[in-house]
Amino acid sequence: MKRTILCIVAALALLAVPATASDFALFGAYQDTEDANEGLGVGGRLRFNYFELRGTYFDDVTSEVDFGGDDCPPDCVENDDFDLKFVPLEAGLVFKFGGNERVNFFIGGGAGYYIIDTDFAEVDDEVGYYGVLGTDIMFGDGNFGMTIEGMYRNMEATVREANSDDVDVDEEVDIQLGGVGANVGLVWRF
Repeated sequence: MKRTILCIVAALALLAVPATASDFALFGAYQDTEDANEGLGVGGRLRFNYFELRGTYFDDVTSEVDFGGDDCPPDCVENDDFDLKFVPLEAGLVFKFGGNERVNFFIGGGAGYYIIDTDFAEVDDEVGYYGVLGTDIMFGDGNFGMTIEGMYRNMEATVREANSDDVDVDEEVDIQLGGVGANVGLVWRF
């Protein structure tokens, strides 16, 4: 229910925003997390001068967290891999500096709401923050180009209530899904 309400509010907010966007980007995304492996995904960003909205989808970020504890019986999961899907929805400020019409550098950051899903256990959606540093390199007439970004996300998820009789989760297990990442894609200026 919480996800449905969030999606409806986000869609209405995007429809209510006047057409003053300064650029739009689509990109491939890479995320390396502290307690899980790397993940590949796709995403996009929409900028309104100094304000930006971002969304990324990571389909398979494999976690290697020990859910058994020290006294794990033989039938529980210990250091088992399980797949996570997570969707960072982020909003923040971005500042462009040093550059010209063809090459623009930027730095930014903001807050994020992170939708997390796995069929292994119960995981709540979380909030966190991000920082980004990058450049837009424009081609031809300056309305189309390439974007390259380095990112850092900070967010922690809590895993509880395993959905399997074969798995014994000792209380709640925190996993840090934050870490460094990179985005490379195409950008259009309006």
